[in-house]
Amino acid sequence: MLALVAAAAALAGCTELGYYARLAGGHLGRVARAEPVEALLADPATPPRLRERLRLARAMVRFAAAELGLPADGSYARYVDLGGRWPAWAVFAAPRRRMALLAWCHPVVGCLGYRGFLDEARARAFARRLAQQGYDVHVGPVAAYSTLGWTEDLITSSMLAWPEPQLAALVFHELAHRRVYVPGATAFNEAYATAVQRAGVRRWLRRRGRLRALAAWEREEAMAQAMAALVARYRRRLAAAYAAPGTAAERMQARAALARALRAEYLRLRARLGSEAWDGWTLSGLNNAKLLAFATYREDVPAFECLLAAAGGEIARFHARMAALARLDAAARRRALARACLSGAGAGGARAGSG
Repeated sequence: MLALVAAAAALAGCTELGYYARLAGGHLGRVARAEPVEALLADPATPPRLRERLRLARAMVRFAAAELGLPADGSYARYVDLGGRWPAWAVFAAPRRRMALLAWCHPVVGCLGYRGFLDEARARAFARRLAQQGYDVHVGPVAAYSTLGWTEDLITSSMLAWPEPQLAALVFHELAHRRVYVPGATAFNEAYATAVQRAGVRRWLRRRGRLRALAAWEREEAMAQAMAALVARYRRRLAAAYAAPGTAAERMQARAALARALRAEYLRLRARLGSEAWDGWTLSGLNNAKLLAFATYREDVPAFECLLAAAGGEIARFHARMAALARLDAAARRRALARACLSGAGAGGARAGSG
């Protein structure tokens, strides 16, 4: 998320110098406070639980390099305690009667469908200003971020608080951004990294013989992907409702009715899959920005997993295919992803779970 930190020092003439300076200063301040992981592991004063989690995280980084083909050199070699705070926050915004995220454009990383902050108060203040302008807004915590190799990525205390499968997912996801990244293509970048994290977590847990943890994680992921399909369906229905003839009031009535229908369908899905993991997200209010933020990370994942299956599950071939897609223009990438699951082998592999 914070690849733009790397460009901050070069933006002296930029009208948003203060924004970039806060991002860069905040991250580099964390780097300055961070301690080398190896030193902490060697220090007898390091609490046993922290030592155990640091060893686990370092093993995940090595696994990512050796087994997932991810560029891990210099990554997660130092640890910083954030005192219980989230590493970052993201603000998403969309017009109230159109399914399209606002984008903010930056050097290096291109246009992104969110605005990133290291400070929650600044994120929420920015969201309030957008809401006052009439936009739907969604503010979400960020569990980890990548600087795309431009500066040091840190292990944070908030990362280490996650259970093993989720910690592995964070590490693999963020390292995937360093392998393939298309400036301005937020949905492509995030779905690719999510596909890598899913394959990586499966391989990691199998390698460690953590089959119960794998089964529990697969249930959580099944619910997340079912949610992605649900959100995609209602996102399309909302787009059609906004484009239909009628007054603004009628469109908003249709929007409210669709939000109620989505919540009702979610409750049926929850009962069928036996998971309440998405109660807070779904039942706390829905709007365009919230739906689109979710879609950005999850909606295209099946296409990427079909491409991984088509590569025979060979991660190096998959990365090479992704790098080739990254060189295409946006329309060509969309066409390639739309075709990804049309072949029997790719579709079957995705249904079974790639990796």
